[in-house]
Amino acid sequence: MKGNKLILLYILMAIFLLGCTDKYGQIGENLPKITVRDAVLKSDLAGKEVRLEGKIITQCLSNGCWFILQDNTGKMMVDLKFLNLGLPQRTGKKVVVTGIVTRLEDGQVTISARGLSIS
Repeated sequence: MKGNKLILLYILMAIFLLGCTDKYGQIGENLPKITVRDAVLKSDLAGKEVRLEGKIITQCLSNGCWFILQDNTGKMMVDLKFLNLGLPQRTGKKVVVTGIVTRLEDGQVTISARGLSIS
C-alpha cells in the first residue's frame, strides 16, 4: 500500500511539472509561424502579427521588460512593453511569442509581443 501511494505521488508530481506553462496576453494560434530569419529578411512582414517559437537566451535584468529569443535561424529582441509586463527571470526556457514585427530606424528588427507562452 505504501508503495502505491509513492507511485501515485510521483505521477502527480510529473503531471504538475509537465503542465507548468506561464501565459501572458493572447496567444494567436492561427497566426503565421515564422522564424527569426523570416522576420529579418522578409520586409513585407513589418507591421504584421506573427508567431515565433524559440528559447529565451538573455533577458532584461532590471525589470524583465524585454528578452532575446533564439531559434535555429538566429536571435532577435522581443519587447514586452505592450504587455506592460515585468517578466521574472526565464532564461533557458522555451517560449512561443505572438506579436507585431517592428523595423526600427537603425534597421534592427524586433517583435512587439502581444502574447507569450513560456514552458
